[in-house]
Formats: sequence, C-alpha cells, structure tokens
Amino acid sequence: MYKQIASVFIISLVYLCFSSNAILSNTNNPERNDKMQLMKKNHALEYYENDSDRIKRAKEIKYIENYLNLNPDWKNEAWPLRAELYNSVGDNSPANALKFYNKGVLCSRDKRYADAISYYKKSMELDPFFPWPANNMAWEYATCPESDLRNGHKAVKFANIAIKQINTPVADFLGTLAAAFAATGEFKKAEYFCREAQKIFPTTERKTMLLKFLANEIYIDYSDPPEKDENTFSKGYGKTKWGMTKLRIMSLYQEATFSDNDLMILPSVQIAGLKAKVNLHFFNDMLYKAVIHLDNIRISSVQKENLEKFLINEYGHPDFKTKDKGFIWNHNDTTIKYIFIQPSKSANITLADNKIAEIIAERDRYRIPQ
Repeated sequence: MYKQIASVFIISLVYLCFSSNAILSNTNNPERNDKMQLMKKNHALEYYENDSDRIKRAKEIKYIENYLNLNPDWKNEAWPLRAELYNSVGDNSPANALKFYNKGVLCSRDKRYADAISYYKKSMELDPFFPWPANNMAWEYATCPESDLRNGHKAVKFANIAIKQINTPVADFLGTLAAAFAATGEFKKAEYFCREAQKIFPTTERKTMLLKFLANEIYIDYSDPPEKDENTFSKGYGKTKWGMTKLRIMSLYQEATFSDNDLMILPSVQIAGLKAKVNLHFFNDMLYKAVIHLDNIRISSVQKENLEKFLINEYGHPDFKTKDKGFIWNHNDTTIKYIFIQPSKSANITLADNKIAEIIAERDRYRIPQ
C-alpha cells in the first residue's frame, strides 16, 4: 500500500513540474510576460533591501528618472547614466534599449526605414520608460518616404505613447503627433499640435510642416538627420559650453544650486580678483545665458579699471560702448554685455548664446497674449 501511495505522489510531482515548465515557457501568454517584466523591474528594489550601497543606487535611480521626466531630451547625458545605474543592480534592459535605439537612428540615416522601425520596437519593449523609440517609430510611420511603410493610425498610437510617458510637453513629440494626425487625414488636429510644438521650440522644419497641413497635405521627411547637435556650441561661461545640460554642469560645478527649473546659481566665483555670483539660465535644459553679478560689493575706481582691462584682455576691444559707459562685444556665437552701475558702484556681465536667444525670440512671437 505504501508503495502505491509513493508511486502516486511521484507521478503527481512529475506532472506538476511539467505543467509549471509549460506555463513558464509560454511566451505567447501576455499576462505572464507582463508579470515577468514587472518582476524584472521590481528585482532592483528587492536586490538591495539590506545593502546600503544598493539602497543608495535605488535613490539615485528614482532621482534621475524624476529628472528625466522633466528633461527628457534624447541628447540628455542622464539616459546613459540611468542605464549604468540599472546595470549596477543587475538589470541591463535600459542599456540594451539604448543600443537598439541608436541602431534605429543609424538605420534611419541610411534610409533603411523598416530596419529602423524594428530596432525602435525592440528598444521600446525593453525599456518602456524611455519615450524616444516610440516617438521615432511614430515619426517613421507618419513621414516615411516609402509609402508602403506609412501608417497614420500606428503613428498616432505610438506618438501618444511617447507623450504620455513623461510629465512635461516636448516640442518634438507634439510635432510627431502633428505629422501622425496629418497621415490619418486629420489636418485640423495636425495644425493645432504643430502650432503647440512651435510655441515650445520653433524650428524651420515645423514651419514647413505647418504650411503642408494648412494645404491639407501630409509631411514626408526626405531630409537627412543632422550629423551633430546643432544646439551645442563652443563657447559658454568658464568650463561650460552653450547647450550643456544642467546635469552636465552640476558635474563640473558641485557647489551649484537651483533657484528654479531654468536657473542654476554658482554662489561664489572670482572675476578679476572680485567676488561674484553667477546665474546660469537654461532653455529646454540647454545653457544659453550666464549673468555675473558683482553687486554685493562696492567696486573702487582701481578695481573697476582692473575689471575692464580683464574683460578687454579676455574678449578684445568692445564693438560698442553704451550710454552708461558699458561695453558690448558681438562674437559669432556669443554676445557679452558689461554694465557698471554708478550709484551702487556695482557691475553686471551678461554672456548670452546668440543662436538659442534667437530661438527664444522666435518662440515668443508665437505666444498668444494673456
């Protein structure tokens, strides 16, 4: 009798093992796939519960993802940094997603649009938090020169996925949604979202798109993507360059603090031997202006002379002199303005990037008065 019970028990155990393996190996089960993805993402949290270093990494991941929700530009150096943090807790999905995304971009540049879509899809599946693969896939479906690949409804679907993934409006995502609606024949919606994108960050391409939509025409992207970042420039303040992100500048100036999302402060610097404070101004997470404040001290006539000699030595002879005895230098990419405030014996020096300043002025033309 005991032998019979033992035999039944062994047979039942073998059956359960085979059944479990069959369920786990069923890759077509969407519920199982979702659970596995969730388990994989939660693995990071479970992995470092009792380890102070891993707890620190968890906080860093949370911080950087909150930052990326507000500053999601694909050129943002926080994306690869986030991938490195996930690698450190045993999850290489974000890193692999970036690799597939970059392959998609290269395929698009080589006009291999079907391959680009395939890579973007793999990237999106690996890392749903990363919104750019969905956006780029929507762009290909909406604007691809190969008509058999264009699909307006898929374009709208993936454009909306990218937009819903983050907590801040992105001009590129709204422009993609505009192109997607045009591909479905909904030109009023296309016009609306194109104008909304222009309010945030105007571009020549979107001007062309808007003209197409007003004529009830779709937009086909025949252009090649830029080989370099057009908004990264060679000059800036100190160790910075125009177009740098806040995260990059914080790595250069650890004493930097935030006043608000678009203003960073360097509280204590030296200019020509004088103590100063520097306000760094950002547009779409790109550095475009630095204002050096020498207004916390009274500048003597000798200090004023030394300061002006320092500026002339740094930037050459000024192009203009202002009525208040200030100087203006116009370089190719930067305008420098020095003002001495006579009553308070203080001074301000403003360095501004010309190209991004033009973009901001162009954006302001699109704003509707309140």
